[in-house]
Amino acid sequence: MSAPRPGDRDDFGRTYHPHTAADGLKVVGCLIGCLLLLAAGIVALYALIG
Repeated sequence: MSAPRPGDRDDFGRTYHPHTAADGLKVVGCLIGCLLLLAAGIVALYALIG
């Protein structure tokens, strides 16, 4: 059995789309953004409490 190629369909009709480096960078950027927002929220919470 050969590896799937872009545009191939599986038994359920889903089209195969390989992940690219740009997709990975988008995910990493989103995770970093979420962590920064979480850190900013924690700092703001400590500023309100203390």
